[in-house]
Amino acid sequence: MSGAHSSPAAGLGRFDCAVVCGRNDHPHFVEGWHDRERDGRCGVSYRAANGSGLLRLRRQPGARRLHLLLSGPAGLTPSPLAGLLAFPTSQSPPHPLSLHHDQWALREIALPGDLAGDTIDLRLTLESPPCPDEVLRNGDGRRLGWYVAGVWQG
Repeated sequence: MSGAHSSPAAGLGRFDCAVVCGRNDHPHFVEGWHDRERDGRCGVSYRAANGSGLLRLRRQPGARRLHLLLSGPAGLTPSPLAGLLAFPTSQSPPHPLSLHHDQWALREIALPGDLAGDTIDLRLTLESPPCPDEVLRNGDGRRLGWYVAGVWQG
């Protein structure tokens, strides 16, 4: 099993306004993410956070909303998944995230008005990220946070 890894900060030219796993995900998943995987049920490519992961996008001029296609390890925990999406460079409070199932879901969040600069950083954190091996005894000792398949602005 692969571990979480991080990429050094890179020039703006490496970042896009939208991220699709399997197409352009590598530079955008900055820290706290496992290697890309594929959902065997539907073929969706995604990256799982290691409890908490940082994403970086190029800022799209005029965009007011952030859209995320996400899921999570709901089958590994008895309670619904709960966590936060935060914009580390903003003074706005974090947005709560929750999922009551392990299907892919679309979430839409207003971009904070006080974001500055050419990039947007967002941190997704899952409360109590489960470890598959502790539940399934399958040898997968990773901590699994939110699964992200795509992020775009609008």
